[in-house]
Amino acid sequence: MLSLGKKTVILLGGNVLNSGIVYYCAQHGISVVVVDWSPNAFLKGDLFLCIDVKDTETILKALEENGIKSILGTYTSIDLAVPSMNAINRHFGLRSMDAGAIANALPKAVMTRLWQEAGILNRYSKVFDSLSDEVFERVDAMPVIFKPNISSSSRGITILEKGAPEDIVTAAFDKASGESYDKKVIVEEFVRGREFTCDMLGDAYGNVSVYGISVKYHTLNTHNNKIAVKLHYNSNVYPDEVYRRIAETGKRCYRALGFKASLGHLEILMKDDGTLSPVEIGARSSGFIANPLVSLAGGTDYFGDYLRVLGGERIPGTDHINGNSSSMFFFYDMPGGSEVVHPCSLVDFLPEGIQSAYFNRAKVLEQGHRFGDISNDNERVGYEILYGSRDAMSIDAIERAEKAFIEHNTKQ
Repeated sequence: MLSLGKKTVILLGGNVLNSGIVYYCAQHGISVVVVDWSPNAFLKGDLFLCIDVKDTETILKALEENGIKSILGTYTSIDLAVPSMNAINRHFGLRSMDAGAIANALPKAVMTRLWQEAGILNRYSKVFDSLSDEVFERVDAMPVIFKPNISSSSRGITILEKGAPEDIVTAAFDKASGESYDKKVIVEEFVRGREFTCDMLGDAYGNVSVYGISVKYHTLNTHNNKIAVKLHYNSNVYPDEVYRRIAETGKRCYRALGFKASLGHLEILMKDDGTLSPVEIGARSSGFIANPLVSLAGGTDYFGDYLRVLGGERIPGTDHINGNSSSMFFFYDMPGGSEVVHPCSLVDFLPEGIQSAYFNRAKVLEQGHRFGDISNDNERVGYEILYGSRDAMSIDAIERAEKAFIEHNTKQ
């Protein structure tokens, strides 16, 4: 096993949700270098470099200037920083993805094309450089979702019902294009069903393991968008066989894009007939998902295994699902227009057997704070990292506690 001594991890992105990585490193005697374009980044680590996470050359030069000669690995939750993450790992002699796989990891259009070729995708999906008659024809024929081809944080997404008016279609296309790094827009059939996430790790030798599967729940306090407010890992709401099928499909999606020596965070839909259809995948994870959510649910050391893979170790290829523990990334989802009248948090209403490992409760504890609708991931107002036994951590128990909390906390 890799010796986690006083070495270094490079963290690309100082967002508060990457705190889970900083906590892990502190617990294992690992120093952290945080790289972020903003001098006001929440996380600063042991060393802070105010550099754009996409500027690999400048990052490497700054690391050299600060005397960093070896690292355990680089981590990011930002899709656009994946090329930098891999380049930094490669620079320090660690395992990394090849250029072809990295190119597949960013544009949603490439993902869907490769999944179509592999027989995995089963819905309409097409990339457009500009608004065309075909876009309007699709809107007339089916519900659709407009998404930026390359972006992050659920920005630029609009869901339209079948037959939406021309001006609404144009506005949705322009919104997605404006948030897309390459200005291209994905137009897809909007499938109603249950969405899941599937978190994976592959080594440099072709072995892939699924470390966690979550059932995904979205806010109602937004407009024509899908913003996750609950990721429930190892939930008992579906039979174990469903999670086994998701795991197998997830590994097919990972391999179809040529990923190796990388984390993989897949979003996947299950239609009402049980058919699975992948949505998108990132060659990365998210901070509290990489630590501790996946590990709490599966009894693993997910982030530590990632570092070991970068160091050249193999993983057995077995999946870590359907055990006796569960966890949840719970985001406070406050009704638009509501106001804090009795400051309190979700944990005041949780049943015995459910605990919170980490949290951000500042806004729900602020007397008089007024909540509005949210438009992207970064506007969510706080979180709890929950864990407990699979039986105790039922979605019904969480939703009862959430309802009681909101009724006590706010007036509308």
